[in-house]
Amino acid sequence: MQEKKLTAEDLLTDAAAAADFVAKTGVDLIVPNLGTEHRGIPGQSVVYRADIARDLKARVGSIMALHGTSSVGRGVGNLGRDGIVKVNYYTALARDGSEALRTSWRAFDGQFALPIEFSAGSWPHYARRQAIAKRCQDMLDLIAGLVV
Repeated sequence: MQEKKLTAEDLLTDAAAAADFVAKTGVDLIVPNLGTEHRGIPGQSVVYRADIARDLKARVGSIMALHGTSSVGRGVGNLGRDGIVKVNYYTALARDGSEALRTSWRAFDGQFALPIEFSAGSWPHYARRQAIAKRCQDMLDLIAGLVV
């Protein structure tokens, strides 16, 4: 990208080209570059381009996946209207799980030895799972509250 001096705008999916690709290949799902984290350029802003998604939906239907939701914010509940049928938000889950574990370990900071139930076994997995479950529930609540 840098060798060709391409900008983030240059890399956005062209709706006509995507429609041609879908027609020729018969794929069931596409992952277009809609300006989000997926295929973003470090240092350049990421902004979800609903206009491109809607143009694609009009041409190929609701067969799009979106990688990442950081640039969408609370608008995630409206993605279905734009033709998005699959959303990945792993980074948020990984961050929440890691933070839950890190915060829990802080409680024992400075101790020479940790209680066995916190340093071995399934406790680290439990702490992460609880944080991830909360994030998933928040996402489901958000979608349920925004979709009519």
